[in-house]
Amino acid sequence: IKSLFNLMPEVKQVGCFDTAFHRTRLPVAERFPIPRALFNEGVKRYGFHGLSYEYVARQLPDLLGEEKSRGAIVIAHLGNGASMCALRDGLSRDTSMGFTAVDGLMMGTRTGSLDPGVLLYLLEQKGMDAKAIASLVYKQSGL
Repeated sequence: IKSLFNLMPEVKQVGCFDTAFHRTRLPVAERFPIPRALFNEGVKRYGFHGLSYEYVARQLPDLLGEEKSRGAIVIAHLGNGASMCALRDGLSRDTSMGFTAVDGLMMGTRTGSLDPGVLLYLLEQKGMDAKAIASLVYKQSGL
């Protein structure tokens, strides 16, 4: 961002945050069952693919009619990354992705939801470090 500004200061820059669509979820949908102090530090369910979901939510009134588009709807973002989002009134109420884009549904190269015990096993029994585990869950797993 800074480099582009230095090269072309006259060009306006706009940030589009992929997690922003999920800001309408109830607080309970953001929480993990971990100590509150970690939540206060930002360890929570953010959700991803929000730009995709926002686009679909805006199209629903034309596709389904105004009344049906405000009902309970589940939509899926399916690609190499995959997630699902529950809508009501065209707003995000919950989503399958949490703290990172590796959570939720199984994806092309990502595990999706994985029992934390598997990660502890890999650390303790297989001697894997964080870098090796990150590669495993983001690049060497899934479909």
